[in-house]
Amino acid sequence: MNGYELECAIRSNPCIRRRVKGVLAKNNLPKDIMHYPNAYIVNNHTSDRPGEHWIAIVLENNGRAVMAQELILISKERYERLMKQPQPIEPTDPGKDERMKNDHEEKPDNNFTSVIGNSFPHNLKKHATELYRFVLAQDKDVVNHNQQGELVLNGGTITDSNILDIIKYTVSTLQRKTPVGSKEFQDLLHKLDVPKRLIAERKGSSLTQSGGLFVKGNGRRDILPGTSNKKENIRWLKY
Repeated sequence: MNGYELECAIRSNPCIRRRVKGVLAKNNLPKDIMHYPNAYIVNNHTSDRPGEHWIAIVLENNGRAVMAQELILISKERYERLMKQPQPIEPTDPGKDERMKNDHEEKPDNNFTSVIGNSFPHNLKKHATELYRFVLAQDKDVVNHNQQGELVLNGGTITDSNILDIIKYTVSTLQRKTPVGSKEFQDLLHKLDVPKRLIAERKGSSLTQSGGLFVKGNGRRDILPGTSNKKENIRWLKY
């Protein structure tokens, strides 16, 4: 059946005839609607632009035209125009998949920087953030933390530890209570090339670096062991 015969069949059905503006025969249909094997597509009369709204028409054995389904399609001309447009070719990057995989694996663990910025005292934020980033820059098999913040050293998780508590204890002498995992963490820092300014010195510490509470940009205030918060012996270390 050609387009003319289809139009004749449509005209015999008043209900369909009122809604039809033009005919697109089956042999001219875009590929994406070829799954209507027994249907012809006609443009809806209510559509201002041809090809915007179509109706599927099924012809019965007696030649009567029956409307089967309304669908939103693009015109054959636009379809062909889109098919002729060259597809952009992305440059091949052999390491892209591996980097995306690593980024996906690391993202859940690298989410405490904002917590430090929002919850740490103002005079500790800078050094705590720097120490945290230093830790994240190390080999993940050597030092890391899980999503709960528990410290992971050499592949083993230190239960009930918290990386934020450990970092706060490391950069400030005001933290009197030793958090779980702090000794193991400081033993590791002793082996790594950690910046000395990030470590607070404590009595009995295995580290020899001087440190303390960071209170000014031009130096550091060290609270000596045995002194109280009310009366402090302090010394300034210039860097």
